[in-house]
Amino acid sequence: MIPRSRNATAGQAPRFARAVTAAGALLLAAFLAGCGMVDERVGAPPFHPGGVGWEGVTEQAEFRRIVRMVQGSVNEFEDKQGRLPDSLTELSLLGYGIPALKKGYRYWYDPRSGAVGVERK
Repeated sequence: MIPRSRNATAGQAPRFARAVTAAGALLLAAFLAGCGMVDERVGAPPFHPGGVGWEGVTEQAEFRRIVRMVQGSVNEFEDKQGRLPDSLTELSLLGYGIPALKKGYRYWYDPRSGAVGVERK
C-alpha cells in the first residue's frame, strides 16, 4: 500500500502518483506523435507514400525495406567493382536484384553518392 501524503484528502491520489501519471501521458503522446508518420528518404525530403493511416505506415515500411535491399546491392557492387554503378539498370543487368515497385512509384538514384530512394511518379 502506498502511504498517502499528509496533504492528500479522501479520493485524491498522492502527488507522486499524479506526477508519474502525467509523465507517462507525455511519453505516450511523444511516442504516438513520432510513430512512423514521416518517411525519410536518403538524401531527399520526406514523403508519404500511402497517406495517413495503417495502410500508409505499412507501405512506408515496405518501401524502407526495399530501399535498404537495393542500397545493399549498390554497396556490394561498389565493393566488387571499385566504383558506383552508373544506374540501377546497370545493377539489374549484372544480376543484382532490383524488386519491382507498386504502380505509381519509381526508384531514384544518385550516381555521384550512390544514394537510392523511392518516389511517386
